[in-house]
Amino acid sequence: MSLIEISRRFDDMTLELLRSCIGRELVAYEGYCLEGEGDHIYKTARVTFDDFSVDLVNEHETLALGPNFDEEQVAILRAVPAKGELWTPPGKSVTRVECGFMVADVLVVVDTAILAKGSRKLIDFRWVQALLFENEDGSLLALDRDIWSDEYLTVRRGPSVATTTRDFRPDWVAEPPFGYEFGRSILRLSNPKA
Repeated sequence: MSLIEISRRFDDMTLELLRSCIGRELVAYEGYCLEGEGDHIYKTARVTFDDFSVDLVNEHETLALGPNFDEEQVAILRAVPAKGELWTPPGKSVTRVECGFMVADVLVVVDTAILAKGSRKLIDFRWVQALLFENEDGSLLALDRDIWSDEYLTVRRGPSVATTTRDFRPDWVAEPPFGYEFGRSILRLSNPKA
């Protein structure tokens, strides 16, 4: 059997939408948060700029990722132009967190897990792990997928990708003779070749 490639990276239209955020004021982000945790958003986070908004939607898909190509529920992050009201459970409300900074760059973190049996590669899975907005002073606001199979997004601020995004490798465990190879790439959208 040949290598199966599964890609859940952003397409060109999505990258253009996110590239249009550069040079704009990031006014706020909002979403349905866990009780008392304004940095832990369930399923959809709305990022509001001076004259438009983007929804980051982290919803389950069923993908064949296991050693025997078993199907698993995996949360996949998408970015789309915002429309309508944000989803909230009955009797709950949306939390809004003000940001108020100019976006100097947008970074997309793409992680890779390659499942192998011995030296034979079986599945090459690539997905968007996090989306980061860089302030003019170089600090970052990250909207990071929580556990890879979960629909929560975690919001963190910090000085680097390493301090604001989750290391996904401990989530992936395979019994010998199976194993994983991992990788991470970072696209800076101010780079026109990204």
